[in-house]
Amino acid sequence: MSEKTWGGRREGAGRPKSDAKRKRHALCFLENEWELIQLQAMRKNLSPRAYIFSLVEADAKVSQ
Repeated sequence: MSEKTWGGRREGAGRPKSDAKRKRHALCFLENEWELIQLQAMRKNLSPRAYIFSLVEADAKVSQ
């Protein structure tokens, strides 16, 4: 049998590993709340995740 040279793992393939560890968390929103979040995120040219985090960061700065 001949050795196959296709398929399997390849050096440099795939997404690079990140130093930052991410852990998934879930939040539930009503449909109209999520639409508002998406609309505001789009207006600021951010993803919904980045938009929500920007609000948290702004609140943390005010609290300090």
